[in-house]
Amino acid sequence: MKNKFVVNRLLFVLLFIIILLNCCSKSKNTILKMNNLSQNYDSIANEVIENGDTACYQELWYENIDSPNKKFLYYAIIMANKYKYPQAYYDVYDCLIKAYPDPLKLDSTTRKMAIEYLIKGAERKHPQSLISLGELYIKGIIIKKDTVLGRKLKREGWK
Repeated sequence: MKNKFVVNRLLFVLLFIIILLNCCSKSKNTILKMNNLSQNYDSIANEVIENGDTACYQELWYENIDSPNKKFLYYAIIMANKYKYPQAYYDVYDCLIKAYPDPLKLDSTTRKMAIEYLIKGAERKHPQSLISLGELYIKGIIIKKDTVLGRKLKREGWK
């Protein structure tokens, strides 16, 4: 009985070690993409540029989520300016602000452009734009502090 117990424990420990080794032996350098494009990149980009296709725009966003924002910024500007897509206004702001870890170090022209796009997104009732603009007003970062307006915008964005 005691021998059977010892053998079972040894088998369990051996099985555990095999499973552990199998898990650890997989390559740690494998890069997993978050998505697979429905078409080739150029076709999707063309749909965004020529037709303002919001589904293709979202695919480009997901495709570029792990890369620098410079590549995606081009499509965001087109979708905002040409097609007035509310999400794109926020994305332009986000791309420009994330170019610098400290938004206060942005040059004044780029900072002004980023805020203008954020305001346009908020004017179109885009939730992220409303919330982000509200936070900027509350903190007094980049724009003049106005906690009343900031709270109002955030409430509107959370509706």
